[in-house]
Amino acid sequence: MFILDSTVCWSASDLAESAQCEFAVLRKLDYCLGRAERPTAAADPLQEHIARLGDAHEAQILNERRAAGSIVELGHVPRPLTRERLLAAREATLAAFRAEPDVVYQPAFFDGEFFGYADFVERTESGWLVCDAKLARQAKPTAMLQLAAYASQIAALGLPLAPEVSLLLGSGERADFPAADILSLFGERRQRLRTLLAEHRAHHGPVVWGDDAILACGRCDECEHAATEADDVLIVAGVRMGQRRRLREAGILTVADLASAEPDRRPARMAPATFDNLVLQAS
Repeated sequence: MFILDSTVCWSASDLAESAQCEFAVLRKLDYCLGRAERPTAAADPLQEHIARLGDAHEAQILNERRAAGSIVELGHVPRPLTRERLLAAREATLAAFRAEPDVVYQPAFFDGEFFGYADFVERTESGWLVCDAKLARQAKPTAMLQLAAYASQIAALGLPLAPEVSLLLGSGERADFPAADILSLFGERRQRLRTLLAEHRAHHGPVVWGDDAILACGRCDECEHAATEADDVLIVAGVRMGQRRRLREAGILTVADLASAEPDRRPARMAPATFDNLVLQAS
């Protein structure tokens, strides 16, 4: 996500993230707007290892496509991102498709609001087939949204679109999905994201942790950081989002609240043993 000439530009990853955690996406917008300072992230060796495995998986697919037929490989837009550079990348993408190779690798899409790179787009008799390389061994809903975002861009360029999209999984399998189905879901999620970003930008302050109108996953780095800052009961080991909601309904908001809670403050929909264990853990 970034601001370009006063416009908030978002990616397929931002769209997918918003389906899981709107709080995290709005925090990113706060960073772009200067409303909050991005915390320094500690190195995560596990995530770095997973990223390397993902890069290796994509590189293997790329080498296979190079050996199998003609391919146009497009590079990333140089930083800083400007409108001129993004429009030039869009024209390079159009030129690549018009050349009709077997595969276009990492075409850049920009429509003034959306910006991102598709992994592989294959030419088929029925149209251009969007393919995304995923290290996972099975499809995830967020991956569907990313595929739909790129399929929507191809259609918007007036190019023929294949009736399906594909995930190239870490197992070596290809998982195909009807493009029409995921494009319908994409339209709904895009509108929700647009509304979310516009409404938040119209306000003057940063996103507030604990706002029930905003979806929070409770698991990502942004949620964990905000929960820790607020001494939220969520940071107590064993507390899930559903349990947090019940505790909040009972007026138990912080770790200190939970640690000192008497049995008569137990939420009605929480088992006594569960409540006692959470109080002990909070202590």
